Amino acid sequence: FLQEHEAGKLAVCDFTHPKSLIQVTIKGKVLTHIFFHLRLVFSGLSYVEVFEGSGESFEKFAKGLNAGLLFMGGTPKELRTDSMSAAFKNLNKDESEDQTVRYRAVLDHYGIEGKRINRGKSHENGSIESSHRHFKEHLKNSLIVRGTSDFSSIEDYQRFIQKVVDERNKELGQARLETERQALGPLPTTQALDYSEQIAIVSSTSTIQVKRVTYSVPSRLIG
Repeated sequence: FLQEHEAGKLAVCDFTHPKSLIQVTIKGKVLTHIFFHLRLVFSGLSYVEVFEGSGESFEKFAKGLNAGLLFMGGTPKELRTDSMSAAFKNLNKDESEDQTVRYRAVLDHYGIEGKRINRGKSHENGSIESSHRHFKEHLKNSLIVRGTSDFSSIEDYQRFIQKVVDERNKELGQARLETERQALGPLPTTQALDYSEQIAIVSSTSTIQVKRVTYSVPSRLIG
């Protein structure tokens, strides 16, 4: 059934993997990466950010959302996602009770209501899933035209991705895009926190464990 979406009301976001379609290197080293994709449903305006690693963490979600809303120039009334672990504990059918504390704090910071599609019903997120495919196909073709998939840094790669996204956004109807932007809520003066804090005890070998990864620190911090 045809749906008529309200300007400024709904945004959708999701992580998507490049898989074998897109292979990129940084100074010759293969980059394992994932894309965060944010899209306004009424106008189709999109923002994409690349993150190193294949995990879908809260920090990646929050950082991507902060940058995406800044790029769009305002806040929608609702944000719809799937049951991504960065946002939901996936223990309760009631989405308002199932949201993680950090995810809810980010949405409250922007005054956005969180929505979730039904589990196992990916077609309900069609507004972002189909856009994933088009973006990755456009990126693959742009890399072919560029002549190389090697970049000097992940920041350099992000700038290239932004150019690809800008080209796609230029194809949108400008009148519809302007209507959407005028309907968005104002951005707060500060961005939401996009990091997490953890207390780590420095061992006698001058190391700490953070998310099962060992880091060395100055010996004066032992204990």
